Amino acid sequence: MYDPEEQAFIKKNTYSDIPLTVKDISGKESNWCAGCGDFGILAAYKNVVVKLHNEDGVPLENFVAVGGIGCSAKTPEWLAKSPSAGNMGLYGCHTLHGRDLSVASGLKMTNPNLIVVAFGGDGNTLAIGMSEFMHTCRRNHNITIVIFNNQVYGLTKGQASPTAHKDLVTGSTPRGVRDQPVDPIQLAIVAGATFVARGFSKNRKELEELLLAAIRHNGCSVVDVITPCVTYHREEGGKIRDTAIYGWWDEHIAPIKDIWGDAKQRVEKESAAGPDYDVTDKLHALAVAHEGAEGGRWPLGLFYHVIGVPTAEEVVGIAERQPDGTLKIHAPAHANISVQDNLPYYRQLAEALRYKP
Repeated sequence: MYDPEEQAFIKKNTYSDIPLTVKDISGKESNWCAGCGDFGILAAYKNVVVKLHNEDGVPLENFVAVGGIGCSAKTPEWLAKSPSAGNMGLYGCHTLHGRDLSVASGLKMTNPNLIVVAFGGDGNTLAIGMSEFMHTCRRNHNITIVIFNNQVYGLTKGQASPTAHKDLVTGSTPRGVRDQPVDPIQLAIVAGATFVARGFSKNRKELEELLLAAIRHNGCSVVDVITPCVTYHREEGGKIRDTAIYGWWDEHIAPIKDIWGDAKQRVEKESAAGPDYDVTDKLHALAVAHEGAEGGRWPLGLFYHVIGVPTAEEVVGIAERQPDGTLKIHAPAHANISVQDNLPYYRQLAEALRYKP
């Protein structure tokens, strides 16, 4: 993933070769609601950045956080350099609503050495951004997509999002949701993502492990994260609300292994006893995801993980796989486009483009 020789000529910032702490990359204080599950995702990602920098040697300037629009999409803002926080900061950007994956994949195609992570909500990613999501997975762009899944649009007063379960009462569905919910796990697997997982923001240690594995994976990684909205997500007619919503989620999540016992019967090719769950088997992954969705449970863990599938960057030739399995990077962002060194070519190109009546 990281090619030191390719990056050797880049001017490093003063923090590239010293150990980082979480405080070093913590920006200004977030304005998320107190108790919001998003804090858990932000904390987990900070720990992953520190680990990748200190243990894998990834330069700080190689991390890029991309956000769309929404509560989740403010994540790059809380990681940016801030004079008031005195932190080092990460590169990042806000984009248009639902267009964060277009920007994220463009960044990766321009410079494959970057560690690009896109942070988007269930509305940003699975409503207005659905087309970007499907095609990013299909092309197997080597980026990580983190979906903040709380079933509501938290930034705009709690309307039902595409992942809202049936009968959920919100400001936009006073009689309850009537549509089938979107399942990002099944969508990602079918579309072509090569690493698909789900975590719970409350279970930070497990979430850190999933995010670390997702970023280290060479291919499109999708991590759906259950992140309770304590302000707008309410159950049982409003009886379960505020921080009590964490308890509701605890009752509706389960490890993949606990759901596999029922799900394996959906895989027709297996015997009655069934094998152990296999993360490289797409049928196993889809069976567990579907069983969970049908039973009103959200499976947690790693659903699907395959290696060796060419990424979008490899397909177009900017990441070239070597015999030893490593990648040689030909980053367009590092190309020499100076007039002095390319004048003959530019003259040839200009002549080819000249209008000839």
